[in-house]
Amino acid sequence: MYVVYALVDPTNNKVRYVGMTSDVYTRFVQHISLTSNNREKNQWIDSLKIQGIIPILQTLEIVYTLSDARIREVYWINHYTHLGMPLTNIIQYCTGSRKETPSTQELKKAQTNEEERAAILGAARAQLKQNGKVIRTHVRDALGWNNANFPKIKQVLDEEGL
Repeated sequence: MYVVYALVDPTNNKVRYVGMTSDVYTRFVQHISLTSNNREKNQWIDSLKIQGIIPILQTLEIVYTLSDARIREVYWINHYTHLGMPLTNIIQYCTGSRKETPSTQELKKAQTNEEERAAILGAARAQLKQNGKVIRTHVRDALGWNNANFPKIKQVLDEEGL
């Protein structure tokens, strides 16, 4: 299980950071201990600590796979960026180590991945209901996909334990 979360500034209720983790308590302690290399986030948290307060950790979503957590983290970063929130994120897994918000292309890819994942799981669940088991080639055929998509099918089904 993974939690996608926001760190909220208690002085103005603005979201300043979006992240994801499998251990929300440990991750929050890391944030308030200023252990990351994210200088902008550390300076913000340090300024709060000087005032005797700490950020609010707000759960945005709970998801069950790492790939879903990454996709939803990008979604929420984009969401809050469009709302004009002063995010301090450094997005490492999708843009290298540059401070950057996700591009439209990255968001479209995340949405496509989510839609593909839903299609794969839908076809697999239909097979389970009908036959009591999932055969990956049958999932591929039910979706009308070719063998080039087989690794994607395998990955999703493996992540879901199907």
